[in-house]
Amino acid sequence: IVLDTEGGRISATSRTQALMQLFDRGDDGRARISAEPDFEGLASLKIRGSSTEGRPKKAYSMEIQDIYGNDRDVSLLDMPEDSDWILYAPYNFDRALMRNAFIYELSNQLGRYAVRTRFCEVYVNTRGQPIDQRSYAGVYVLMEKIKRGADRVPIDRLLRKHTEAPEVSGGYILKVDRLDPGDRGFSGGSQALAYVEPKEEEIERDQTKYLTDFLNDMNRTFRDRDYEKEVPDYDQYIDEAAWIDFHILNEFTKNPDGFRLSTYMHLPREGR
Repeated sequence: IVLDTEGGRISATSRTQALMQLFDRGDDGRARISAEPDFEGLASLKIRGSSTEGRPKKAYSMEIQDIYGNDRDVSLLDMPEDSDWILYAPYNFDRALMRNAFIYELSNQLGRYAVRTRFCEVYVNTRGQPIDQRSYAGVYVLMEKIKRGADRVPIDRLLRKHTEAPEVSGGYILKVDRLDPGDRGFSGGSQALAYVEPKEEEIERDQTKYLTDFLNDMNRTFRDRDYEKEVPDYDQYIDEAAWIDFHILNEFTKNPDGFRLSTYMHLPREGR
């Protein structure tokens, strides 16, 4: 993957447009930068990651756009079409370069959703000069961004007008994580949370109340569990098997961020 900003600086606070070219492997299994690109288009780039922003090897969020700046859904390296992608930069916390990709693949093999991944080598040219080996950024992982979509997290779209049952019940995507700039987050079930979808500025008060009440009621069923019941009360709030698999995957890999950072969950409409 070659990204050329024509001299523009890529920052963590604003987006920079770049020309993107993607060269897939040929019949001999090698990718060549001198070949015809398998994809060529415009991408809007931003440095990604609060704890990794200062590293020399940057991670990027990437939106594919048309010439008018509108989102453009494309398929990259045989992954389903979308406009939002991530270039993850394995570095000092992942010297094997493949830990995230491995565990996402393991999750998918278990039948649980995790983003699809493809390994790639990345060149980032911000010098406004012809590209050369100085632009080589290293081995990256091209990943899908976690978002609502038929090929990603398949939940109903929640609009501002959806303030009554059953529409108000979903779908939501939440995370336990550091807040994005300008966000305040919210508390539910004795846990500080952040909105992923809808975004915080798009959510209505009645929707926040529904979500908070749901999480508080859910937490109460954990705290006041009746162990003599064959089916626990929390069964109406959580997909128990999914929670167990998620915990096993995080404990198996000794994930230091597990349950406290970059931890996502979703609530489908009228679902668990």
